[in-house]
Amino acid sequence: IEVRNATSIKPITNNSQLAEVYPNPTNGLLNIPLNLTKSGEVTIRIFNSFGQILKQETTYFSSGNKLALMQLDLPVGQYTMTVHQNNMPIGVKAVSVTK
Repeated sequence: IEVRNATSIKPITNNSQLAEVYPNPTNGLLNIPLNLTKSGEVTIRIFNSFGQILKQETTYFSSGNKLALMQLDLPVGQYTMTVHQNNMPIGVKAVSVTK
């Protein structure tokens, strides 16, 4: 896990490769639909409100419509999810965790 100091996470305006995550709010398993224009490593990170990385997963995906699954064992609260492919940002989403 990598932790960096951050004061904010800038939203990305082009979310065409990242659809709405569901269920949101979630009580555990998060479905992350992706429409990838090329193959490569996809990194999904979950941040708390202080900008700390709480969870990170990297997986190789081929191009096309894919569904990434992420188990969120986090306390109830609001989080920010970022998705990068080959170290390039493709989307940012707000995620709510409930129990």
